[in-house]
Amino acid sequence: RYFGESLPFGNMSFTTDNIKYLAIEQTLADYAAIIVHIKSTTPGMADSKAISFGGSYGGHLSMLMRLHHGDVVTGSIASAAATCTWGNVPSSVWYDLVSETYG
Repeated sequence: RYFGESLPFGNMSFTTDNIKYLAIEQTLADYAAIIVHIKSTTPGMADSKAISFGGSYGGHLSMLMRLHHGDVVTGSIASAAATCTWGNVPSSVWYDLVSETYG
């Protein structure tokens, strides 16, 4: 979603109203939905365990999958991940920093 040709609202994907769906929470919900779908539609997978994994930003997402979707993933392997923040950090911080740096 929002990368390559995957633009959920076409040319309007990056408007103020639609960019809200480019969020960590939405990414985690997408990953959880994919895991549930695969387990429910692939013969013999219903009782299988799922482990999330990743490095750097992907590791951070992996850690958050375990925290927020522990009912879907049994464990998480997070390499070189930012595993904690201090204070009230909005979910848009990563996107804002990347936009300032590369935008």
